[in-house]
Amino acid sequence: MIPVNSRTLEEAEIIGGMAKLIEVDLWSPDRSGIKFVISAANYHHETFEEWEFPDEKKAREAFEDLSSKAIC
Repeated sequence: MIPVNSRTLEEAEIIGGMAKLIEVDLWSPDRSGIKFVISAANYHHETFEEWEFPDEKKAREAFEDLSSKAIC
């Protein structure tokens, strides 16, 4: 499936940079869907890690765990 749209749901400062919880709309000729991505980037906006989740609940739990280690 092809990512066609995305939006940031949450953002947190973490050690070494920033993390975002992103909702991604997916499309293919026969169906559409959504996935959730946590993307971590350094202060130069270079992504150093990404995690994908099929459902929002698991993505939010993982993001809350990651952001609980925030430095702000």
